[in-house]
Amino acid sequence: GEYISACVDDALSLHVGDEITPERAEELSARYSKTLAKKSAARTLARRSMSEGELTKKLRDKGFSDTDTAEAVSWFSEHGFVDDAAYTEELVRYYTSRGYGKRRIKEELYRRGISRELTEAASLALPDFTDEIRGLIEKKLRGEELTPERKQKIVAFLIRRGFGYDEIRAAFETEDFD
Repeated sequence: GEYISACVDDALSLHVGDEITPERAEELSARYSKTLAKKSAARTLARRSMSEGELTKKLRDKGFSDTDTAEAVSWFSEHGFVDDAAYTEELVRYYTSRGYGKRRIKEELYRRGISRELTEAASLALPDFTDEIRGLIEKKLRGEELTPERKQKIVAFLIRRGFGYDEIRAAFETEDFD
């Protein structure tokens, strides 16, 4: 809040009685636009963490120019307010704790503007989900018999959760659910 406001005042450096030429007016307008982009980014980041890609999209959606957007995102990234690597770790922990599989986690990272490199690195670090899948299967069965129709419904549920068919098959094979 106050820090950003001080930056605005310093950036414009206007004083009562200053002469403003058309060139100076254009320069002030450009500076003001950049400052508004930074203030908007600060308000957006105050609500929640986000990736550089998400912040870029938000600022563009608000009508800021590509240049002003890039400068604002760069500034917040350089000052540590936007950190895609840390944000990726946060998202992976969150979606793993929610019981989502590798595919679904990768989709969420992509949707949130995380780079392909960070997404792939995060997916390689994901644990084996066999125990989680078995737990979900048991929860869905609730002690009842596994019929072919039930198995089909459970497999569809697990696929929607983002688990791969190979992982699901392995979980069914390692446990006797009949």
